[in-house]
Amino acid sequence: MELKNLRVIKAEWEIWKQKWQATPPEELPRYAAEVMKQCNTSLFSNISTLIKILATLPVNTAAAERSFSTLRRLKTYLRNSSVEERLNELALMTLYSESVDVNNVIATFTMKALRLVF
Repeated sequence: MELKNLRVIKAEWEIWKQKWQATPPEELPRYAAEVMKQCNTSLFSNISTLIKILATLPVNTAAAERSFSTLRRLKTYLRNSSVEERLNELALMTLYSESVDVNNVIATFTMKALRLVF
């Protein structure tokens, strides 16, 4: 980031802080959407961009926590229902997964000699 731009951002930040310090506490916005409505984008262009980023950030980690708990349940199920060898093979399949070309698989099997199992 250029030094000139950094100075502009710092200056905007100082003016922004002064604006809100002069505002009574009961009039302060509670949500990022309310702040965006009160932000003069021509005067505070960088602050406006930061507020937009803030407004798009997730408020909680519920989705990530659900993913981890689902993974934990799956691992527990697999540990309880699989022998260690199968669990290791599933882990390897997940780690080294590649897309399989069905035509190559068919070609490989058609080239091998047919063996009948009795």
